[in-house]
Amino acid sequence: MRQGELLALQWRNVDLEGCELEVVGSLTGVRRADMEITSPKPSGPAEWRCRPRPVAALREHRRRQQEHRLVVGTEWVDRGLVFLDLSATSIARCHR
Repeated sequence: MRQGELLALQWRNVDLEGCELEVVGSLTGVRRADMEITSPKPSGPAEWRCRPRPVAALREHRRRQQEHRLVVGTEWVDRGLVFLDLSATSIARCHR
């Protein structure tokens, strides 16, 4: 998966029981104000089978995200994204 596809991943497209991910978008833009989720390359949605170790990591990540959501409370902006920055209000961006 490409970085932009990971950053656009939403929980509704993650099947932890069936070990599958559906890639339906890709994050584009460099500056936060310019970021948007667009159709993924090359030709649209794709499905990925997951292995046990990444599924376990995603389960743990989701658990920690839900705990953080309780701490943040009403300031939480729910976009359904798997990867958020520490403010839990926007998309996380990895720097190379």
